[in-house]
Amino acid sequence: DMGGAATLYITNCYVTGAVKGARESAVICSWSNGSSVVKNCWSIASLEGKYGDEDSFTRGSAACVNCYEIEGVGTQNNKTGANRTNLFTETQLANGALCAKLGTVAFRQNVGEDAYPVFDQTHAVMTEITEAGYATMYIPDAVVIPAGVEAFTGEFEESWLKLNPVEGTVPAWEPVVLKGDAGYYGFKPAATATEDVNIVFSDLGFENAYDLTTATVTVENIDLNFLQNDGSNPPAFYTSGGGTARIYKGNSMSIYAGGATITKVVFTYSSDVTPTFDTGNYDATTNTWEGEATTLTVLNAYTTNTQIRIKSMVVYYSAASGAAENIEGNVLKGAAEDIEAAGKYVLAQVDEKVGFFKATTGTIKAGKAYLESAAYGVKGFIFAEDEAIGEATGIANVEKTVENGAIYNLAGQRISKMQKGINIINGKKILK
Repeated sequence: DMGGAATLYITNCYVTGAVKGARESAVICSWSNGSSVVKNCWSIASLEGKYGDEDSFTRGSAACVNCYEIEGVGTQNNKTGANRTNLFTETQLANGALCAKLGTVAFRQNVGEDAYPVFDQTHAVMTEITEAGYATMYIPDAVVIPAGVEAFTGEFEESWLKLNPVEGTVPAWEPVVLKGDAGYYGFKPAATATEDVNIVFSDLGFENAYDLTTATVTVENIDLNFLQNDGSNPPAFYTSGGGTARIYKGNSMSIYAGGATITKVVFTYSSDVTPTFDTGNYDATTNTWEGEATTLTVLNAYTTNTQIRIKSMVVYYSAASGAAENIEGNVLKGAAEDIEAAGKYVLAQVDEKVGFFKATTGTIKAGKAYLESAAYGVKGFIFAEDEAIGEATGIANVEKTVENGAIYNLAGQRISKMQKGINIINGKKILK
């Protein structure tokens, strides 16, 4: 209880135990001032000692954004202001519905294994397909498409937005349209395969006394960047001792595996030394570092002039197996964080038609896909149930009238004559 003096920012948290207090207690936080924000949090905790009938989640006036309380305990859903919460049921907790509402950034859940959403990024991303039969997705992992779901990328083709099927695995950061029966689906990360790269410095063709800060050293998928930092000498390669990379006092070397997760590095030195690492664990008896890092930094933190002389090292990293690279020609965009929707085409159902419609207000949530188009006056791109994959036709109502006689295609380009497909002439859609 900070007496309303504290400004708190609480994001992606949950409570599963019991909260007890004499008075003015709440499951997430007690008193805070009106500038505080609690976002994307949930609770199934029991509560004793709350203030009044409504302040169960937060005490005070903190804004609650996309926050949830278990039915039977939570009462803050009865509020009408910015600190109102939402209720969920035991069924929604177990079947992935709550996890889907929390978004794709932090929480994961293997339905049938996890009793509730967890922070384990190796578990499934939960996504809801609505009664309309469609959804969108944009997440940082390569994921396996579950049974009962089809995934598509988008491609402009003349006057059409064509949906191209994605087979097996959706690549990381690939915006897609999903199609299936209404329900909650778990997209599990693609299986990982461990790969390794053996780096022997004497095999890299450096001349004696070569300054390693000159350029990035690249061996297969591994990039090494050497920095002098506050050291007296820059890190350098010397042919003596069988050929070693010398990291002097104050120098550092970073190891990067193209965005994959580095899990182990085994070093061979020309003398008995112990580097310092910015993360993970190091076993000096086996000269082995282990952990998880996208970039691993090796530092010479000795206070004496001891040199770390590395003859070779084997870098192990994990990469999604079978995950294709991002799909060329996909015109869909993705929101890595919440963004303004105005002016963009978002997935919606309008007049019983499902497609991407131009938004005038609102927010595109993180983890969702959208469409941008320079098409003049087109309100939306509608999915036509055409054969197995469906197509979006772009034949929604036109918002404005163009100058007399001008002809445009749905990409917003002025053309000299009508082309096959949909043409916009004087604000009307003409099908040739």
